[in-house]
Amino acid sequence: MSSAPRGNKLVEMELFVATIEAGSFSLAARHFCMSPSAVSKAVARLEARLRVTLLNRSTRKLSLTPAGESFFHRSKCLLAELDDIEAATTQDTMPAGPLRINTNVPFGELILLPLIPLFQAQFPDITLNIDLTDEVVDMYDARVDVAIRAGQLKDSDLYARKLGQSPRVIVATPAYLQKHGVPNEPEDLTRYHKLDLNLSRSFRGWRMDKNGQALQVSIDAQIKVNNGMSLKHLAMQGAGLARLTRFIVEKELQSGALVQVLEQYNSQESESFYAVFMGKRDLMPRRVAVFLDFLAEHTVLR
Repeated sequence: MSSAPRGNKLVEMELFVATIEAGSFSLAARHFCMSPSAVSKAVARLEARLRVTLLNRSTRKLSLTPAGESFFHRSKCLLAELDDIEAATTQDTMPAGPLRINTNVPFGELILLPLIPLFQAQFPDITLNIDLTDEVVDMYDARVDVAIRAGQLKDSDLYARKLGQSPRVIVATPAYLQKHGVPNEPEDLTRYHKLDLNLSRSFRGWRMDKNGQALQVSIDAQIKVNNGMSLKHLAMQGAGLARLTRFIVEKELQSGALVQVLEQYNSQESESFYAVFMGKRDLMPRRVAVFLDFLAEHTVLR
């Protein structure tokens, strides 16, 4: 591998990262007041020095190769660490910079967003970009720094920090139960309108427990939606029975607007929540580290 001055290596690395984040050579060039060809040549020199292709180039878009994915994320962490080192040697030692967060809709609306004013007050130089969706996004493709994931995590090269867990409950309005009756056994569910998520899952149904035996109750839902908040709103309108993580309906259960049913068969089911991120603690940017610490300290799930 050819040798190059360390300064040139950092410049090429920074231009490469900027190109990926901007999505094109021209947009990255505009940020650095350079020509697109100069940025493209710098990335090409980087690939030649590494002897590996980092980018797939086409007339429509740029995409990362597997080697490019790894180099991009490690480079981003390194550049962020350099920024932190420089900040630590000046009077301004507060973490700064952009932070992109992805979370499911219920956790975002009920847990995360209410915490944002407090986080901003503590870390005013961190700018937040928050995406709320119940679809699981690819953190690499979406350039997400921290994602909130619910349920069992799949094996990957990502890291995770558990935030807590909340039991699952089956709920309906008092008016719906007065009209249709209260189910007493899991088998009774066939007589009711069910509300469910339409997200892809390994098992389409509700896991329950009866006499110490695990049951997998198949659910033929009359209405399906793509996020938990919409599911709660349908239940509140008396559309049927819904199975939700308790923190989503905690206020409604406390007020009596919703009532829990089949509790004795559903007591063992809970959903865990994790903050998922890329890179080990000692390699991540300070803005990511302080956000993870803040979230772990202030997240309260019931």
